[in-house]
Amino acid sequence: MDSNYGFGIRVEKLVVTTLAIFGWYSVLSPGSRGPIDVYSVRSRIRWCHQVKYRDSTFSLDCINGDLARIMRHSSLHNCTPILAFVSPIIPTYSMG
Repeated sequence: MDSNYGFGIRVEKLVVTTLAIFGWYSVLSPGSRGPIDVYSVRSRIRWCHQVKYRDSTFSLDCINGDLARIMRHSSLHNCTPILAFVSPIIPTYSMG
């Protein structure tokens, strides 16, 4: 398994785990090769997530090429498109 692919799966699972805390049922998209990485449902609300990890400067440039695919897929499957940006938390002394 490619290390970037494996890391991407771990980040997507983190999104699924976080959503579960808030009552969402979520599944990973098979293979994560399409425009959507995670599907989530709660109380008939459907979300389609594209997950992006960034360890440095935040920029929407990373999704410009995929935006049309994400929007088309979401429209076809009647779900709200969600861009989930994940980044590390930098530890500070003010955090308890």
